[in-house]
Amino acid sequence: LSNPKFRVDVGFVQSGLTKNRNIENLVSLGSVSYIPLFVFYKSDRPIEILSDLKGKRLAIGPDGSGTNALATTLLEMNGIEPEGDTELWEMDDQEAAEDLLAGRMDAVFFMADSASSDLIRKLRKEPGVRIVNFIQADAYTRRIGHLNKLILPKGSIDFGKNIPEQDVTLLSPTVELIARKDLHPALSDLLLEAAQEIHGRAALFQR
Repeated sequence: LSNPKFRVDVGFVQSGLTKNRNIENLVSLGSVSYIPLFVFYKSDRPIEILSDLKGKRLAIGPDGSGTNALATTLLEMNGIEPEGDTELWEMDDQEAAEDLLAGRMDAVFFMADSASSDLIRKLRKEPGVRIVNFIQADAYTRRIGHLNKLILPKGSIDFGKNIPEQDVTLLSPTVELIARKDLHPALSDLLLEAAQEIHGRAALFQR
């Protein structure tokens, strides 16, 4: 979008990715949806603070991805950085899920827009696999302005098996509808109408 050599007028962009980028010729038309971060792990005890992952093997998404950017930021805030005693692996969601189930990874980071809903449901129903419940979510949202606190309601994945067994607190950036400044106002209005129609409906994380 910021490179005039590319014939792109509008794009969907994860909030928080504008750091160190020239965005003077771009405008945001608004936030259209949430993309929560899921951190799956295998452990006998609950993990609610990311610093508990220190020294573990973590899959943090491919280099350059929104997952990687957010995971790296959150881990650094907890004293976990590259080249330390924690193994940070950059891999796609499917490979990461397979490695988690096979015991080659201790935890994996997924953004809801990159990992398929089927993959997330599969992991959540897998015995021994848990989702990090961000008990510090309020603090994170105050330190990182583009993050939101979301609740994955009890039983929302599987009513019969009551999965999850309790409400799970998640962190989530938003998807921003970004356009070049020279986009015609009439097109901006049409895009906003379409976005409201498509993304304004009730869903798992919004009423």
